[in-house]
Parts: sequence; C-alpha cells; structure tokens
Amino acid sequence: MSLLLLGACTSLLEPYPAQEQALKTLAHGYVAAQFAFDQAAIARMTAPQFVEVSPKGEVDERQAVIGFYAADRKTAAPPLAVLDQKVRVSGSTAVITQTLELGAGPRRMRMTQALSAHWDGERWQLTSSQTTPVPPPKAP
Repeated sequence: MSLLLLGACTSLLEPYPAQEQALKTLAHGYVAAQFAFDQAAIARMTAPQFVEVSPKGEVDERQAVIGFYAADRKTAAPPLAVLDQKVRVSGSTAVITQTLELGAGPRRMRMTQALSAHWDGERWQLTSSQTTPVPPPKAP
C-alpha cells in the first residue's frame, strides 16, 4: 500500500532524456527571447517568482526583467551561440548551465549562464538566471 501511495505522489515526468532536451530548449529559448526582445515569450518561460542576476551583478525580479525587454528598447545584437549546455534534474527542480558566445573574431565575448527551473505539473518554468562574464584569455 505504501508503495502505491508513493507512486501516486511522484510527478509524472517524462524519462530523463526527454526532460533534458526540453530543459535545453527552454534555456536556449530564454536567451533567444532576450535577444529578440520578446516580452511575451519571456513571460511564458518564467515562473511568477523568477529572479535574475545580470552580468553586472544587479538582481531583478521577473517584472523588471520583462520590462527591460520592451520592443522600443531593442538594439542590434551581435551574433549569438549557445554552447556546452548541461542539465541536472532532481525531482521537480532542474539546473541548466550553458555558455553564451556573443560577437565574432577578436570582439567575441563569452558568458556562463546558470538557470534553475521547476516542473509545475505541466511544464518546466524558469525560476532564476545568473549570467557571469568569462574574462578574456590572458596574453602569453
């Protein structure tokens, strides 16, 4: 009986490879929505309690993050690549890390991003994001 109750209480998540791909897609989509200044997409992907630590170290609540990406603030963005995504899932919580590469050639910049997500019973939603610039390599 206790095993039956335990089974009824567990989340009906898909097998890990499907979760991993969904989370990678969510993390990549979040960055793409930021670069496109797509407020509706950012709102869909983030949970009400979402908080972001920007590359400048500023802490912003969800509404401030969404507000920052107003269409009238959009500027030309450098080329973007999302690299080295890694996912760790523990129950209904996940952490995604990825490297963002912006620009090209000598002006290329890299940042490491960590995102947390929560399974709300129907879908994964981001609960936090922290983006940290990676210092350029030291000259020999």
